[in-house]
Amino acid sequence: MTASSSPQAALAAAGGEQAALFVRLTQAKLRPTRARLALLALLDQPSQLPMDAEAIYQALSTQDRRASLGTVYRILKELEQNQVLVREFDQDGRSLYMIWRPESQGQAVHLACRSTGRTFLFSDPALRERLAEVCLLYTSPSPRDQRGS
Repeated sequence: MTASSSPQAALAAAGGEQAALFVRLTQAKLRPTRARLALLALLDQPSQLPMDAEAIYQALSTQDRRASLGTVYRILKELEQNQVLVREFDQDGRSLYMIWRPESQGQAVHLACRSTGRTFLFSDPALRERLAEVCLLYTSPSPRDQRGS
């Protein structure tokens, strides 16, 4: 391996945001390939909503970053398994992917508007606790269900 192809040389050549993504991948013990970096850069934009695999594939194609749909699925799976991305499901059961942020894990609330399709993520521990209470209220078996009637 030459000095110019070493991870350190690639990190030095990467811009500030790319360098942070490079570090995330190396911390996850994943090789920072162009395809992985392009996919993460796409999802790491501040206003970026969670995306499904097909939307990621199309966005990368329009940026002239060629990767097959199979490669996109494989990278998404690897990044999810290594806690770089988190996968959620929309109301239709489609997988949506977004950058995993440890500081908001367990604290964030993700809301989706059914009429517009817009989603957003915010942190509100009190609201999260209240939502958990409501879920328990509506998912707990009623006394009538427990009698077997």
